[in-house]
Amino acid sequence: MLPLAAFLSAIAGFLLGLLGGGGSILIVPILAYVVQLDAHAAVGTSLVIVGATSAVAAGLHARAGRVKPAVGIPFGLAGMLGAYAGAFASAWVSSTVLLLCFGALMLVTAVAMFRKRPAPSAADAPVPEANTPTLSLAPVALLRVAVIGFFVGGLTGFVGAGGGFIIVPALTLLAGLDVRVAVGTSLLVITMQAFAGVLAHHDIPLDTAGILTASTIVGSLVGVRAGHSIKPDKLRRMFAMFVLVMAFAVLGKEIWSLTHHP
Repeated sequence: MLPLAAFLSAIAGFLLGLLGGGGSILIVPILAYVVQLDAHAAVGTSLVIVGATSAVAAGLHARAGRVKPAVGIPFGLAGMLGAYAGAFASAWVSSTVLLLCFGALMLVTAVAMFRKRPAPSAADAPVPEANTPTLSLAPVALLRVAVIGFFVGGLTGFVGAGGGFIIVPALTLLAGLDVRVAVGTSLLVITMQAFAGVLAHHDIPLDTAGILTASTIVGSLVGVRAGHSIKPDKLRRMFAMFVLVMAFAVLGKEIWSLTHHP
């Protein structure tokens, strides 16, 4: 089933590159139901794939000036602590509970993606100076960013998803970033959080992780290029519906297993 998983991972990477988030939510179901990894191993392997893919995508955004380390690094550092704590906590719950939590997260993701995000005027247009944040945050804003970062990091480590659908709005509202800068900066944060989450997992099949990481990165690069010609709002709504269907499938399967366990 590995070739099928690689193909599906490439699709997830494509959606991640095209939409700026959301594609990584598919990685755990691919690992759990196609590769048939244990839920805990699926979470750890997902963090490897999501972290590596986000690092590559963040590099592309950084070249275009759409990453703000002065904001992303404090958010990411707090998120790394949260991710390690979340990954540690996930080891204490059953696979069924873990997948139920993941299904609930997918529902939240679908709702968030149904909401229309403001679109930039052009994919390669320079970020307006008026929307560029200062090099540092006020203490209160920094505390808020750190608290949100820790919470999102905990979510990332616990269920193995990047959390970009939470990070982007948080960076936009709390740090005043332009949405394009928030997307790029969120990828830096996701990279940091995923790295911290991986440290708490010791059951990662490196061969599987390597193959699926490569296919996901290739898909994300294609997605970034395709974003210049495909209307993202329409595709985002379609993808949100797909995630919603998958969420009900995951929740239905796990609830059935839970209620009909001998």
